[in-house]
Amino acid sequence: MESENTKITVKPNGQFAIQGPVTLVDIEGNEIKHGPRFALCGCSKSSNKPFCDGSHKG
Repeated sequence: MESENTKITVKPNGQFAIQGPVTLVDIEGNEIKHGPRFALCGCSKSSNKPFCDGSHKG
């Protein structure tokens, strides 16, 4: 069985769309729970960092 690859897509407004298996950790090494598809904030306007909440639109 072939393992699933992780796909990271850079979006136009700075966010990074992540799809596939990945371990996300904070600066202290603690694992951050997420779903199978999520977007990371790249503009630092999100109030739900490290995840994108669409604040870049405002």
